Amino acid sequence: MYAASLAVLDIQGALRRLPAAKQASVVWTRKPVEEAIRRLRTEPLTDELLVTVSQGLREPVRAMASVVWRALAESAEASQSVSLTDLVNEEVALLVAFLDDEDIADTVAWIIGFLRSVDEAILSHVGAAELAQALEHPEEELELPAFTRGWVALMAAIEEARAGGDVRRTTDLIDCSFLQFKEVRDCLRQEGIEILPFAEETREQRSERLLATVERLRSSLTDEDWRVLSEARMTDFR
Repeated sequence: MYAASLAVLDIQGALRRLPAAKQASVVWTRKPVEEAIRRLRTEPLTDELLVTVSQGLREPVRAMASVVWRALAESAEASQSVSLTDLVNEEVALLVAFLDDEDIADTVAWIIGFLRSVDEAILSHVGAAELAQALEHPEEELELPAFTRGWVALMAAIEEARAGGDVRRTTDLIDCSFLQFKEVRDCLRQEGIEILPFAEETREQRSERLLATVERLRSSLTDEDWRVLSEARMTDFR
């Protein structure tokens, strides 16, 4: 969980901002990550494929995250250099512009909001040094394989959008990512940990977002859709 958290917010981008020596120590991770993303972009997208490529990324992701957390713990300058806010904003803008679909934009917003909330929840309890140390003791880590599956699906979607590839594949990858992170949220909830994807949203902002969603739903339904829904209305709750 500690490893995947930062990884989802573009750990490769963070690594590029670190000193050359630290980058060199984990240069071996680049190939397995790129291969996993390539497979998700080109092979039939199945649950089995997502599980397989994610399992192969467990150690590379842990190694990359360890280097980043250690750098954050060592100096405030390093912490500033790997600030990921602008990277995340760029990736979100890229996806939204490429897909040009308000519903998918909402899904992307949910994913990014959830990931930000996870990072904030972790860092509110432990510091970077503790996180780096935790990565050296995986037996003490809460195992959530769905987190890595969600990450690699999201990264594959970003790469597909960056390459101007297949819109349908990009959308499917975003949906896969959302379902994996929803599984993570549900697992954390069972552990008594509640993560809200829009934790900083005000009541007014939440109302505006819900109203916008409802309006899009209304505009997308045909007269036949409304007829079917009307006839399917429940009148007896016994």
